[in-house]
Amino acid sequence: MRNILSTMLVVMLMATSIFAAPLKNVPCTLVQPNGQVINCFVSGDEFFNYYHDANGYTIIQDRETGYYTYAVRDGLNIVASTYIVGTVNPETTSALTPNVLMDPAEIRAKREAHYRLIEENRPQGHRVVNFGTMNNIVVFISFANGDAFSHTYSQVYNMLNDTTTTQTESMKNYYKTASYNQFNLNSHLFPPTDSTNQIYSYQDSHPRSYYMPESSANPDGYLDYDGRVAREHTLLENAIHYIDSMVPSSLDFDNDDDHYVDNVIFVIASDVAGWNDLLWPHRSALYDRYVYLRGHRVYDYNLMLERSAANFDVSTFCHEMFHSLSAPDLYDYTYTYSPFVGGWDLMEHNQTPPQQMSAYMKYQYGHWINEIPEAEEDGVYTIHSVATSPNCAYKIYPDRINYPHQYLVVEYRNKTNAQDVSALGTGAVIYRVNDLYSGNYYVDYSTTFSELYVYRQGCNGLATNPIYETSGNINKSFFNSSSITLSDFSQYSDPRPFYSNGSTMPNIRLFDFQSAGDSLTFRLVRHETVIDTFPWQESFENPSVPYYFTQQYSYNYTYWRTRTGNQNGTISTAHTGEKNAIFYGTTSGTTKLVTPVLDFTFLANPVLSFWYGTAGTAAYTLNVYYKNSASAEWTLLQTYNNVTSAWTQQTLNLPNPSSTYYIAFEASGVNGTGIILDDLQITGTPITEFTITASAGVHGQISPQGNVIVPAHGTQVFTITPETDYTVDQLLVDGVNQGQRLSYTFENVVAAHSIEASFKIANPSLTVSPTSLIFSTAGGDTSSTKSVYVMATDITEDINVSVDEPFLVSSDVTPWCHQLSLPYNGGMLYVCFAPQWGGYASSTLNVTGAGLTASVSLTGTATGVESYGNNNIQIYPNPVENTLQLTFDGSQLPEKAEIYDLCGRLILSCKIVDSNTTINVSSLNSGVYFIKADDVVKKFVKK
Repeated sequence: MRNILSTMLVVMLMATSIFAAPLKNVPCTLVQPNGQVINCFVSGDEFFNYYHDANGYTIIQDRETGYYTYAVRDGLNIVASTYIVGTVNPETTSALTPNVLMDPAEIRAKREAHYRLIEENRPQGHRVVNFGTMNNIVVFISFANGDAFSHTYSQVYNMLNDTTTTQTESMKNYYKTASYNQFNLNSHLFPPTDSTNQIYSYQDSHPRSYYMPESSANPDGYLDYDGRVAREHTLLENAIHYIDSMVPSSLDFDNDDDHYVDNVIFVIASDVAGWNDLLWPHRSALYDRYVYLRGHRVYDYNLMLERSAANFDVSTFCHEMFHSLSAPDLYDYTYTYSPFVGGWDLMEHNQTPPQQMSAYMKYQYGHWINEIPEAEEDGVYTIHSVATSPNCAYKIYPDRINYPHQYLVVEYRNKTNAQDVSALGTGAVIYRVNDLYSGNYYVDYSTTFSELYVYRQGCNGLATNPIYETSGNINKSFFNSSSITLSDFSQYSDPRPFYSNGSTMPNIRLFDFQSAGDSLTFRLVRHETVIDTFPWQESFENPSVPYYFTQQYSYNYTYWRTRTGNQNGTISTAHTGEKNAIFYGTTSGTTKLVTPVLDFTFLANPVLSFWYGTAGTAAYTLNVYYKNSASAEWTLLQTYNNVTSAWTQQTLNLPNPSSTYYIAFEASGVNGTGIILDDLQITGTPITEFTITASAGVHGQISPQGNVIVPAHGTQVFTITPETDYTVDQLLVDGVNQGQRLSYTFENVVAAHSIEASFKIANPSLTVSPTSLIFSTAGGDTSSTKSVYVMATDITEDINVSVDEPFLVSSDVTPWCHQLSLPYNGGMLYVCFAPQWGGYASSTLNVTGAGLTASVSLTGTATGVESYGNNNIQIYPNPVENTLQLTFDGSQLPEKAEIYDLCGRLILSCKIVDSNTTINVSSLNSGVYFIKADDVVKKFVKK
């Protein structure tokens, strides 16, 4: 009979664990009620672990019959089918499909709900200090009539405490290296052993089956979430009570002095179990009870399964311990998507021996790196190995304004270093940090994104809908000069830099990765190199293609590099010098080699010449393209696909020159001798001067007039003179009206221009609207702003504005003041009233220009100073000259009154003795002050 197991899944997902160790394809054995043995696998972590066969068909136990069957989906539920494992072939059974797993959104929701439960019950003041010496408590547990421990006491002790090796073969050594000798971790094992070297333990009164789900084959198992939590916590509580008297009173296991045990590891003589999260390595908390060890409360703990060959090792110990030190998981709990950081970090895929954490994790959660410095300027940067030095990384913000929480981190991993031998390779690792998030376990790619993501080949858009994106090759994710596939990181490379939402990070290029021993250098370029001096030549004499060239991959990942001659030696020398550029790959590929920006502002009739060769019989093609802006499409200039066994020169005229010109040499072909390129040269006719065409209509002149020759980058002033009774009508500069101006200056001339003046009969006028304004406010306050429009006609000089206190004026570009200038054609004024104290004031706003005057009448009334706070405190008089009277209506008098100036400085203070208190303020300068009594603030004016 089929039975729905959604309830069981809820139990499985809502464990007391916060973080876990991920396992995949761990061999295990199941036994059917009839005695049949099933060899299968278990995968997952304590939030979602399940049995499956070698082909991914999910195995689940029918709780009513006790038989293990293949799982099927019934709506949103996963249920046991009628197909018993061992009796059918799932691959030929149409009703069965592989990977029948819980919906990822449901897993995330239940995990998040449980995380809140743990944190809401976390004791206040409980903290973790990752420095100095921590004494970790280890407690051995066995079940009634259960398995014996498979390790000796010394084996477990050495896994935790060994110091005889320089490698990270113990948890103590690992954290000594990871913390750069800032963290000393000692583990103390209880119960202690004797001369037999065997592991003694707290033996529970219940068998292993008591801590597994209830079924017909296991009637004593737990039924639901509450039963599961109660059993686990009771087991651990009893174990703590058992070893309490064995722990020396002199042992300091509270490194951070918060009255909580720093960390406890429970080691259980058991293997992992699928469809069950109690018997799985994890970190959790005793949140529902108070358990004490030597007077210190036990809260956070790790649980390890000693008989699990797949995860009872130093790597898993280190993974779970980093959780205890506050670090989150970096893998996706639902196993739906590709790895985020993969084997580069202990917190996603812990390897054996354990690899180092990333520099960011050491900084953010370990706190062993004080700061990751920022690479802001173009240049070459040096970093050291993550395993040996805190100076191991730089961060780069591509766009602080639009993406203030996302940045790149470049770190160096050295696989030849004994402390990082399990790293995926030697070179620079580039990853994106999104510091809005903690860890990667909540990722849904719509509302929540990963905190860390490592860029890798073949993944150019894992962002908003990863199910339909290629996950890339995490093993091809390090950059080094010796790595053919990953040498350049830019918007044109694979991988490309992209934000959490998938959009490209522009204007970022990282390349020229050179490792030497325990250090690595890389080059950062944010701004394109501009070539504006000609003739220009490139001979490719550097060890690699010059950094100011970019490479755009059209197909596959073959790239241009430098060498002497071609691949097979049929052309054995460079055209000149020692090196030339070469495109060669063992597989087919197409890649553009793009020049830096060519600025042809001062070059006419540009010409490109270059030498190239192919040799051999392979089908190689060289296309030459151009475009005259960064956003333009490439235009084909010429194709070369003939075989040349010697250096051959080609010359091309470059059409449509501009100040942002690019040339691309696109090579494509299959395995052969490749294409070689050398001695690029761009020549042309230098432009040293430009012509400005100046003209004037009737009734006026412009000087100078006609074709005016101006040197490149020069300055030229033009003066416009109308006849008597005339004024400038329009002044057109390159067809754009500049207004009624009498002069115009061209600065830094880098192009031809035109300037044309026209005239009309002058009829100057100057008006303002409105002509009067009325204000009201409180003394010491500034009124709201009012607008005045100034309109001018046929005025060719600036307009002056003036006003007296307590009124102020401003324009769009001028702060509040009493005098300012407007353009000759007028504009908008802003006026406000700013009285020091109460009373009436009047003034006139004067607008003058070209002998004309317009004015605005201004009046303002200021009431008494506005008060703030409740009415239980009254001040009088206000404004005040000598003595300020304070009256308190309530029975509770404040202790004192304090007077502050507008800058917040304490000026006077007096004790309050009764409900009527006077303060002598005669020594204060005139102005606005604040008096504070308890939480009430009043404003007053000193005359």
